[in-house]
Parts: sequence; structure tokens; C-alpha cells
Amino acid sequence: MFGISINSFGQEFSGIKTEKKYFNNGNIKSEINFQQKGNKKIREGKSSYWYNTGELKNIIYFKGNKFNGERISYWKNGELKRKDFLKKGKLKNGKCFDRNGNEVAYYDFEIQPEFPGGKKALNNFFNKYLISDNSNIKGKLIIKFTIKANGKASDLKILKDTKPSLRNAVIDMFDSMPIWNPAK
Repeated sequence: MFGISINSFGQEFSGIKTEKKYFNNGNIKSEINFQQKGNKKIREGKSSYWYNTGELKNIIYFKGNKFNGERISYWKNGELKRKDFLKKGKLKNGKCFDRNGNEVAYYDFEIQPEFPGGKKALNNFFNKYLISDNSNIKGKLIIKFTIKANGKASDLKILKDTKPSLRNAVIDMFDSMPIWNPAK
């Protein structure tokens, strides 16, 4: 599948710039307001996101790059999906709705993938494969990988490896990694 992102920048108003991105089909993907501070974009005010078919997906308000104010999400059919209120990045209250607009039990906006047993189990897993009691090997290792929708780890990338002898241990570890609880 081929993808392209087209960016356009709107007129600056009181130091706030607007960046618009579009899907391949020409429909708008996002409209983000931000302040440029050096090479960083600090989100300010309203940001909106759409489904690739043109329906509004999310409206989120930011202050100083943190969620601040309403965060509203819609189902593809236009029904309200959730309405959260945040202050300085912290959730204050919220409601969730099903595809027909009926209120349902509240659930987190985004649930990150989780290693079975949590962070402590992940650290133990890393230690099992990468740290040996008999080893004086020291170095810095930075890896990146993706957790697929089925929980399987994929796309291993070794970004930094100051001790090349760790490379095989990382690959063995990655091949032995259990299925994660996927993101939702």
C-alpha cells in the first residue's frame, strides 16, 4: 500500500500556525494548531482529525503541548464516541458511548501494548537474555519494535549497539518474546 502525506500551513495568527495534512484521496486527515519554538512544534488550541472517508474523528484541545479542555471522539457514523475533559494533561472526567449514542461504561482513550505480567516481567525477560552474571560486557543498546494487533512483536530495529556481541543476544531474545497484550 502506498501512502503520501501532503502538508499545508495556514496563516499565522498571534504566533499560532496551522498545519493541515491530507490522505491520498484528497480528504483532510488533520488540522493542528501549534507554536514553533526552535525546531519543536508545541500544540496550542484546537486540533482536529478525520477518518480517511471524510468523517470527523477527534477534536482535541491543547495548551503548551498538553491535553487541556475537551477531547471529543466520534464513531464513523457520526455518533459521539466519547467526551473527556482534561486539565494540564490529566483526565478530570469523561463519558463513553456506543455506536448508537447510548452511554456505556467508561474506558481509557488509548491502551498501550503490555508485556504479559507488566513492566517488572519485561525487565526480567530482558535480564534473562541480555545480562549474564558471569559477563563483564557493558554497553548501550537501544532497540525499537512494533507490537501488532495480534500481540506479536515485529519489525525489530537495533538503533544503537555499542557492544556488537549483544546483537545475537537481542535477536535470540526477540525471537523468544511472548505474545503481548495488544494496544486498543
